Amino acid sequence: MRSALTKKLILLLVVCITAIGAAAQTRTLSGEVVEKSGDPLVGVSVFNREYKIGITTDINGKFEITLPSGVKKLTFSYIGYQTLEIDLKPNENKITVTMTEDAQALDEVVVVGYGTQKKVNLTGAVSVITDKELSDRPSQSLTSMLQGTTPGLNITTGSGLPNKSPSINVRGTTSVNATNPLVLVDGVEGDLSQVNPSDVKSISVVKDASAAAIYGARAAFGVILVTTKAGESDDATGKRARTTVRYSGRFGWEANTNSTD
Repeated sequence: MRSALTKKLILLLVVCITAIGAAAQTRTLSGEVVEKSGDPLVGVSVFNREYKIGITTDINGKFEITLPSGVKKLTFSYIGYQTLEIDLKPNENKITVTMTEDAQALDEVVVVGYGTQKKVNLTGAVSVITDKELSDRPSQSLTSMLQGTTPGLNITTGSGLPNKSPSINVRGTTSVNATNPLVLVDGVEGDLSQVNPSDVKSISVVKDASAAAIYGARAAFGVILVTTKAGESDDATGKRARTTVRYSGRFGWEANTNSTD
């Protein structure tokens, strides 16, 4: 009788030790994935490369994953954002992860008629010229600076007169009528020759006929959207950036090439 009781106690002790060991081998980690503004990111891949365990965040940017005790790193991957790998603390059961947009690949913002969106999400033919691409182009007008910056945008200089603006054409001659594209400066129709190149932040060239769905028949020959610079906040501190003043000037003189008596 005593021997049978002893065997039962030993068996129960073994089961308890096994259960404790199994519980110690895994842990449940929960958390939230957000972007810099604090908005949750949906569908972020959360995984461990070594054990090949993964999960995705829900509609609220939250996740819960069961990990082996040996897991020390967790990787977060999302299209348009930099892949992030973090170190896990031994007793850490809840974390909040902030992901940063990939500035080198998919964060190129394109201005369209109904707002702004990332270039990777576009289905229409749109090209973007930034202020950095225009900064090293010596020219007397913004129109001339655009020459050769994007395929399908044709800049033609018909005269050498200082006050003569080059003509602009998108996609070639598509009509027997005037084929000048619609130019919008910060949402208002304007003239590229009247825009200071130093004030330009970016220029979006909408080449296909889909622009007519937003701007009407006037946009059938293409649309050039100019966005000018404005005050921006410092991403690191959240405060307004310091005021920066730049000056550029040109001068010249006139003289007769030949003087006759």
